[in-house]
Amino acid sequence: MGIPPSPATQELLSQGLNVVGRVTKTSKFKFYDWNVKHDSGFTKIRDSEFKKLSRAATFFREGHYTTEDIKKIQDTAKEAKTKVKEVEKVAKQSKTLWDNFLSKIKGSNQAAKASSAGGSIAALLLMGGIAAVQILIQLLQKQVNDFSINSIDKLVPELGKISDRIAANAARNQTLEKQFLSLKSSTDKIYAEAAGAAKNATSAKEKANEALYETRAGRTKLEAEIADAKKKSNDAFYETRAGRTKLEAEIAATKKQSNDALYETRQGRAKLEDKIASIQNQINKFSQGVSSNFLSQINITIGNIEKRLNTSETKIASLEKVKPTLQDKVIETIQGNVKKISTDLSVAVTRLSQLEKLPKEIVGFIRWGGLMADLPDNFDPFEHLQQTYKTEFNRRVDRYFGDVQGNGDLSGSRPSLKLACRIDDNDNDAMMNIRHNLFFNVIGYSRKNLAVVYGSKFDTAPPVAGHPQLFLYFSQDGAAQPTEEPLIEHEKSCRLMKFSCSSGNSKPAITKADMTEIANEIKTLFLDAKKGITYTTGNKSASYTDPDNGFPKGNYLLVNSKADAENIYSKMCNAIDVPFKGDSHIVVNDPDKPSTTTATAGKTTILSKPRNNRRYRPVAVLRFRYAYISLGNLIPPIFLIDTTLRNQSLVNWL
Repeated sequence: MGIPPSPATQELLSQGLNVVGRVTKTSKFKFYDWNVKHDSGFTKIRDSEFKKLSRAATFFREGHYTTEDIKKIQDTAKEAKTKVKEVEKVAKQSKTLWDNFLSKIKGSNQAAKASSAGGSIAALLLMGGIAAVQILIQLLQKQVNDFSINSIDKLVPELGKISDRIAANAARNQTLEKQFLSLKSSTDKIYAEAAGAAKNATSAKEKANEALYETRAGRTKLEAEIADAKKKSNDAFYETRAGRTKLEAEIAATKKQSNDALYETRQGRAKLEDKIASIQNQINKFSQGVSSNFLSQINITIGNIEKRLNTSETKIASLEKVKPTLQDKVIETIQGNVKKISTDLSVAVTRLSQLEKLPKEIVGFIRWGGLMADLPDNFDPFEHLQQTYKTEFNRRVDRYFGDVQGNGDLSGSRPSLKLACRIDDNDNDAMMNIRHNLFFNVIGYSRKNLAVVYGSKFDTAPPVAGHPQLFLYFSQDGAAQPTEEPLIEHEKSCRLMKFSCSSGNSKPAITKADMTEIANEIKTLFLDAKKGITYTTGNKSASYTDPDNGFPKGNYLLVNSKADAENIYSKMCNAIDVPFKGDSHIVVNDPDKPSTTTATAGKTTILSKPRNNRRYRPVAVLRFRYAYISLGNLIPPIFLIDTTLRNQSLVNWL
């Protein structure tokens, strides 16, 4: 079904508007102005025809015109253009006839030719021209009459556009002409500069040739100087090699002298050690009641030692004539040996003074005038050190085994451990070391005050500033720990919302009495028969949410059943004196992945070597160990109760 001409397009054609291109004019006519007739004569239009008509109506309402109207206008414009070309052709033919007529008349130009033709001829020509013009006008009138008034009205806007384009092209030509003139001026300048550069290039080429000649001449002189310098360098290198040979010979001789001096020094040290042994024998004889001439013998021996030292100094002085490059090393080696001998002698004399109680003035003399501390004559440094170590060590053992009376016995495991750890007066060095290793390393006292579980050292600000935080620590019994697997440790915390960490806040600052009260509650709730209570951990996470009472959202505890979670959370609420809202506030998350051990977790190959996968939330029995309160990162945590006895707590749990 075609689209018939609309009233809007008919009005547009009557007004002679230009619709070449996309027209966005809004028409005042509506859809019902269209002269739509159904081709089949039925009153009801088919759906397909109605859809086409709807699209045509939409196109019309948006201000567009039909393609049929636009095509008519384009055809009219093409026809007008053809007629204009025919008019131009007739005008050219008329001009050709006129030129041919005047070409046979004498004269310099057409006006002169017309004048020489005489008045009659001129009048005839004038009449002929008028007749030609009239004929031309009639022809044009005939051609113009062929157009309809509507076509002429449509042609005017197109001619106006052509005129505008001609004017625009003329303006553009003027602009291009100006640019051409400017470009020509620039080109002339460039040609002038190129001519000047050519002249300068000729002069520069001459100077370059002269410089090249001078460079070649200078190069010849420079090569001669280089050859001379190379010869001098070879001579100097030969002299250096010869000097190096001499220097190596001198170094070898000096090294031999140094080795000889070192050998003599070692021999002197051996003799000195023999003298020390002789002194010890003399001291032994002195202790057994030898004659009173011991002091004189000691003086003689010391004199011999001084002679040996003087001999060594003489040898050192004789080495001053050696090559300076090795002199410092030789002297440093000899001095080091002498100092070592002196140190060994001092240690030996000190040991002898401890064992045999030499007179104070003799020891001072042997140590070359060294002054001893103002101590009693019978002072024994080794005995003093041993007694001090025993006192401090046993004090810590007694505090750790505070539940065992006395020094320990064989009545039980803890009394036996205390007896094995305490140092006795009759212990030698080996026994003292074994007792130390048992107490500090095996039992684990050296791990006191180390980082708590998860590696926290409280060196960062707590997430909830202002309120103290209570921590409860649970761990697996050592006897239940699987071989080659780490100990399972869990920690649970909550906030004490009734208190603040420091004074000056809206809540009262927590005191030592408040913490002691909480410690006693924990002792009652989490200890049974002087042992921490236990619960079973597993793969289920149980969370208890009560932000107003110190249990924020997101905290959880790994358990094997909801009953264990209810037991731990209820005891924590009772310990800090807040209501427990029941198991309805405990949410247990049971993951699809079961608990695993190292044996069931499998292996993963990394770098061609099988590695054990980490176990996933293993099932284990954990026991309560200790509880502490954190008041921020300004002070260490305060332990309320500690069943491991590694930390000083507010409450004694025994």
